Amino acid sequence: MQTSFSHFPTDSQVPERQSVLLERLLLTTHSFAFVATASGMEPLSLEAAQSLLPLQYPLHSSYGETLSQAIHPQDRSYRENIWRHATQTKQSLLSHTFRVRDLAGHWHWLHEEAHLVFSDSGWHAVGTLSNVSEHERNVAFQVGQTRVLKMIAEHQPLGKTLDTLNLLIQELLPDALPCILGYNVRSNTLVDLSAPHLPQGYRDAIHGLLVAPDRGSCGAAIVGKKPVFVRDISTDPLWAEFVELAVETHGLRSCWSHPILTNEGNPVGTFAIYHRHPHLPSSWARELLATAAYLAGVAIERSESETIIRYQASHDALTGLPNRHRFTQDVAEKLEQARKTETSLTLLFLDLDRFKQVNDSLGHSFGDHLLKIIAERMQTAVGMGIYRMGGDEFTVLLPETTARQAEEIIKKLRHALTRPVTLNNYEYLPSFTVGISDYPSHAQDAHTLLKYADIALHRAKEEQAGGIRRFDPALARNLAHKVQLESDLRRAVEQQAFTLYYQLKVDSRSHQPIGVEALIRWNHPDRGIISPGEFIPLAEETGLILPLGDWVMHTACNQARAWERAGLPLRVSINVSARQLLQPDLQQRVQSALRCSGARPDLIGFELTETAILKHGKSAERTLNALKDQGIWLELDDFGTGFSSLVALRSYQIDALKIDRLFVHNLERTSNDAAIVRGVIAMGHALNMAVVGEGVESASEAALLTELGCDSLQGFYFARPVPVEQLILPLPVPLARAA
Repeated sequence: MQTSFSHFPTDSQVPERQSVLLERLLLTTHSFAFVATASGMEPLSLEAAQSLLPLQYPLHSSYGETLSQAIHPQDRSYRENIWRHATQTKQSLLSHTFRVRDLAGHWHWLHEEAHLVFSDSGWHAVGTLSNVSEHERNVAFQVGQTRVLKMIAEHQPLGKTLDTLNLLIQELLPDALPCILGYNVRSNTLVDLSAPHLPQGYRDAIHGLLVAPDRGSCGAAIVGKKPVFVRDISTDPLWAEFVELAVETHGLRSCWSHPILTNEGNPVGTFAIYHRHPHLPSSWARELLATAAYLAGVAIERSESETIIRYQASHDALTGLPNRHRFTQDVAEKLEQARKTETSLTLLFLDLDRFKQVNDSLGHSFGDHLLKIIAERMQTAVGMGIYRMGGDEFTVLLPETTARQAEEIIKKLRHALTRPVTLNNYEYLPSFTVGISDYPSHAQDAHTLLKYADIALHRAKEEQAGGIRRFDPALARNLAHKVQLESDLRRAVEQQAFTLYYQLKVDSRSHQPIGVEALIRWNHPDRGIISPGEFIPLAEETGLILPLGDWVMHTACNQARAWERAGLPLRVSINVSARQLLQPDLQQRVQSALRCSGARPDLIGFELTETAILKHGKSAERTLNALKDQGIWLELDDFGTGFSSLVALRSYQIDALKIDRLFVHNLERTSNDAAIVRGVIAMGHALNMAVVGEGVESASEAALLTELGCDSLQGFYFARPVPVEQLILPLPVPLARAA
């Protein structure tokens, strides 16, 4: 639609009484009517239009042309496109909102709504233009005010908050040039805080300006503690000293200044709005300025605590060391510096060994005390460049450091950190593991540098706690393999793409089957059978062991029930991890599996490692006792390889001990292992426990274990783990005492 409209019927062509009534009705809604064709538009009542929105008429211009010129430049093409689209697509109704400046220079929001009628000769429209400024401005200001208050509440930087406030005012007053000046009481000067669109030369000139009641609008507002509105800078006495700077150099013609006061009424600055044409604020603009000054005051008062807030945001509260957030900033800066100077940057990633055990056994107060001591010792040994990344993890940034120099620094750290730490008669001997990565040999950016040091750290921990490992590309490849394996494992768990193999357990004297151990297998679509030793630790680490364990439990219960129906009541034992043992609802999960399958509880056994049981203490005791009350058979697997506690074993209702295969294989080689096996069997029987020998691979091993008193045996000599359909079972036999 063209922006020039003319040659339209006037209200003289409309019956006079009807025209007057229509005009009065529309004015009550802050609206006026217009008609339009492809040639242009005119209001039905020019007097009503001018009353609602006074416009400056250029010579020989129609109202449509005048209105188009008064529309905000950003909205003009938008309106034209809406009309063009409506007429080209024969749209019967259009509705939109745009901004218009009136004769006095004030901006208004107009809502235009028109009904279009099309015929062979073209189109014509009738519509209304309504002044919706109050609503639009209020909505925009409420949204903007909420955004500013949120920034203040979140302790955003003062400059950023004030810039946002200034941009909000400029959005609501399109010709405005907002400016926020602080007031330095000690020097009695103005401080440039925010003025995104004022000329930089002007900002530089007023920064540090002395405050006086007769020097500019802002000075007068601060001294008088009340608003000062200057319509024309070029003629106002307050600006006599600055006319050349403001008017002639930078084209500023009016200035409205509102003091920014604290709750106690003390001035901390001014909120000023400049314009490039002389005029005074409307009542709405005065209210807007007052509210903006209040918001600026809240933000400026907060600025006094910003230093503390910034410190807290970038430093660890416990140790006082720079934190991960500060590390991210510093490492980026140091990397950029290293690039410019073509030097190196080494990153040490340190992790305290056994820190979780310290917290769990000695309490968090001791753990906090330990971390403070470690931080102090690190600062003494190294000085700058130390960060606490969280928990018991620390990093050290070493610019321009060779590998040999890094080793020397690690030696200093080891010497400083490994001295005993004592609190309340408890003594702890710290140790730490280190991962190292370098720029530019390993990584080119901060994220990769940290990731590679972390990878090296975890590999060092896997190899030996207290070790040191420098990153190499093979570690990254291994990590990529692990990530891919985790993704495949998640998919396999979702699809239940696993199967159970079963290995027979036999009576030690008759060699008749008395039970089976269920062993999970994963047939990967690309890699074939993957060893449980490869994916079970990953399932533990990622938490996938929980849904995987549920699947094993339900599958094993179903199989136990199937054998019982067939007249062969074999006990099915499944391995339960430490992670599963910690589930607060493990008992309910077991009940669900038993209920769904119909399996007898005494035909289900749980095999647990002594490490998993003893590590969780009372929690494990409660869980195991609850399972035992359900009738579940409990076996202690790999007995003798962990930190066995005979006193603790008395607390658990364990049904059987499984002698680790390591002792079984050495029975014929060393008398010591035979003595250990004999002792374990005697102890188990004394505690009313059955004893199982696992890993039996020969007739001589089976004979020796039987001679020593083992109740049941398991191993390749009798049967390898196989799918259920390949399991060779004899005629039904009665359920034996042992597992």
